[in-house]
Amino acid sequence: MNRLGESRNPYLRQHADQLIHWQPWDDAALRSAREQNRPIFLSIGYATCHWCHVMAHESFDDSEIAEWLNAHFVSIKVDREERPDLDDAFMLAVQLASGRGGWPMTLFLTPEGEPFFAGTYFPREDRGKAPGFRRMVQSIARAWRDQEDDLRARAAEFAEVWRDASALGPVSGEDLPIRTRAARLVDELRAAYDPEFGGFGPAPKFPPHTALSFLQGLDQPASDAPEMVGGTLAGMLAGGIHDRVGGGFHRYSTDREWRLPHFEKMLVDNALLVDGLIRAGFVEPAERTLEWLDRELRAPDGTYMSGLDADGVHEEGDTYTWTVAEIEAALVGTPDAIVAEFLRAYDVRPEGNFRDEATQSWTGRNVLVGGDDRRFAAQLDHLREVRQSRPLPFRDDKRILHGNGLMLGALVTAGRLEDARRLAARWIAVTQEVSAQDVGAEQPRSWPHQLIGDRAEGQAFADDLAAFGWGLTRLAAATGETYRSVTQSLADQLLRDHFDYESGRFFRTRRDAAVPVQPITMTDQPGPSVQALCIAFLTEFGEREAVERALAASAPWMTLHPLATEALHEAAIRAAARGWTMQPDLHARLTEFGLEVRARPGYMFFAEGGLAPALELAYRSPEPIAPPDAEWRGDHLFIPRGPSGTRVSLRYRVCDDSGCRPWARAEFALYD
Repeated sequence: MNRLGESRNPYLRQHADQLIHWQPWDDAALRSAREQNRPIFLSIGYATCHWCHVMAHESFDDSEIAEWLNAHFVSIKVDREERPDLDDAFMLAVQLASGRGGWPMTLFLTPEGEPFFAGTYFPREDRGKAPGFRRMVQSIARAWRDQEDDLRARAAEFAEVWRDASALGPVSGEDLPIRTRAARLVDELRAAYDPEFGGFGPAPKFPPHTALSFLQGLDQPASDAPEMVGGTLAGMLAGGIHDRVGGGFHRYSTDREWRLPHFEKMLVDNALLVDGLIRAGFVEPAERTLEWLDRELRAPDGTYMSGLDADGVHEEGDTYTWTVAEIEAALVGTPDAIVAEFLRAYDVRPEGNFRDEATQSWTGRNVLVGGDDRRFAAQLDHLREVRQSRPLPFRDDKRILHGNGLMLGALVTAGRLEDARRLAARWIAVTQEVSAQDVGAEQPRSWPHQLIGDRAEGQAFADDLAAFGWGLTRLAAATGETYRSVTQSLADQLLRDHFDYESGRFFRTRRDAAVPVQPITMTDQPGPSVQALCIAFLTEFGEREAVERALAASAPWMTLHPLATEALHEAAIRAAARGWTMQPDLHARLTEFGLEVRARPGYMFFAEGGLAPALELAYRSPEPIAPPDAEWRGDHLFIPRGPSGTRVSLRYRVCDDSGCRPWARAEFALYD
């Protein structure tokens, strides 16, 4: 039977009436797969996702496909926003298997949860090089019946790659001051900048939140930083990605010019854009975005819902697009000359200016692009009145702590302190209620992940805690009020449950959580990464030890992937302003004879009574090997070369006259 009707989650409820025997990701579903020795069909999406709806209508509503899935698989549906930890894990699998990512995710797993097939959207029938989902389900069912051992072997081989890819990489990369790193990142952004339309890189174009925030936060601004920030925001404001009628911004643009939007509207995007617009001086569009957020996403208790669907009643975007006749009818009573001027100014055409993303065919409908919103304010108001009579796209009404934390910061930037106080007070009250219920529990839940209705659900993830903590520190700074006990509880839960002092890494979920893998969370996607959010919050909170260790662990990623770690660069700049360093504890150099590892300047490897360093070496090699004796000289460690393919894990700590830093671990690929 389909168990999703038992769920309160909006996305899962969308699939509750389908013939597929959908299960949530829980012990019962996983146990059922193992007991029946059935492979798992796993589908991950979210409530406002256009292509999730397309696949649902094409394939999940199909009775033949449902019959095959019910007969041969345990089918599990996951909301990526409710379970970002599972989304992280299986998105990595999809990217490794297919070279790309996106939603819906489509995976087939062994009964034990190891993937042997992974992809994204599939049409019902074969389409070009894309296999049809109907044939895929039938083929995999037969393959499991006839070639189970082969599929299990493939899954085991892939699982090893999957787990290795999720692990934190070796300590490597140049040891550079943050200003040098920032200058290099500015150069990379300059090279990627689109001077004609704004933004960075080719289509599709997402709002570049972290790039804009980094450029706005430079302590020594580049001369062209204001041009890149202003040009990008101006390009977005003039494009179809900006909802000129109702306010707010759509998810992304499918073209270089920001004209052709993907129509879903997300809280996180709009909160970050409010903050960026105000910091750049674009106050009026920021205020219109806030009005839209209040009108369509704010709940009665002052918290904010997750987003609006891309699809309208009949097709994607029909809520937001217009024919010439619809605009002329809405502007009845307006002089013909002004109507004609309005149509020209906003590039409204009889044949339409909007092209469908999937088919690339023109739809006969228009999005408003260009124009002068001040000059045509009265006409835009008339269109808004007409559009309010249209059905609102589906609204995902769950309220997530992460998005509400970012919204809290945006409200503070906008000077709407009473709204910010109300938002903060509601989440604080909810958490106090949850904590009271958990008194005496072995592991109290404390801060929740989300609110659905009046009920708090789930345990907060690291980015929930960090985003809300960051917003709360900004509110405290703006009002002079103290939220110290609240931010202390956020920091305590973050450090207790999510930070590994040895690796300097923040885990999105609990470090001991029962998830398949816990991938690296250092890259922005497209908002600030988990690592960057945690560092930013704990810097403002004053947790120096954890911040310095996390910055040191982040440094190699900043070197290797500057354009994917803009938020980490900004967080490092903020920490450097306090005199905190991102210098790693170890400096490693591979030589002809082995690996030389030196301690951070001024430190030495700890020696117990002068006899032996507090070091633990672990080797992994394709062939049996006895770990060679490492040579230790106080601040210097030499590890001899071993067979090709050997990897070494070093557990260590370093000390100076004032004391010792926490134990840490570094991994090296020595002889590849």
